[in-house]
Amino acid sequence: MTNYKYLLFDVDGTIIESGPGVENSYQYALDTLGYNVKVKRKDIIGPPIKQSMMEIYGLTEEDATKGLELYRERYDRIGKKDETFLYDGIDTVLKKCKEKGYIVATATSKPEYFTTFILDNLNVSQYIDFIGAATLDKSRSTKETVIEYVLESLGVEDKSQVLLIGDTKFDLIGAETIGIDALAVAYGYGTMEELKSYKSIYIAKDMKELEDYLC
Repeated sequence: MTNYKYLLFDVDGTIIESGPGVENSYQYALDTLGYNVKVKRKDIIGPPIKQSMMEIYGLTEEDATKGLELYRERYDRIGKKDETFLYDGIDTVLKKCKEKGYIVATATSKPEYFTTFILDNLNVSQYIDFIGAATLDKSRSTKETVIEYVLESLGVEDKSQVLLIGDTKFDLIGAETIGIDALAVAYGYGTMEELKSYKSIYIAKDMKELEDYLC
């Protein structure tokens, strides 16, 4: 066991294989708005949806706002349940982390409504002490604001006791910005090259390495 007290897990690409639901709902939104573009999964998981629609696919802010609504409509109807899966072995990791005495939380830019449903539906919320997620009204949407919310909610006074676990540069940048350590996992949506370019204390290549490091 490490010397950390708090473990903050990213959700998409770290706890859940959310790619199919996110990609299909994102593509539905762009298709409905008349954008003739093929969505690439690696581009859209990590940053807030509206932000990526504007920065990666060139949508105007007005269209991106409509796109976000369309995305959420399909994701709520289909993606969150039928196209979202647990990574093999992550339930064991979360269970062992709880048994080891960590305080386990999430820190995700996925809205809290979806996050709570998915973790309950996949039967892992029992291992999580606090769900830190974004809000649907955009008042809390970035990784940094979510991390700050989690630290405040848990009453964290010593940031050296906190470790964020995530799979993309957005996780690593967010952790560094807030001043906490980060551990990267390479089985998610970030490439090894990308993860090596940002600050982390360790890169777990697979679930076994993650379990061995934390537990």
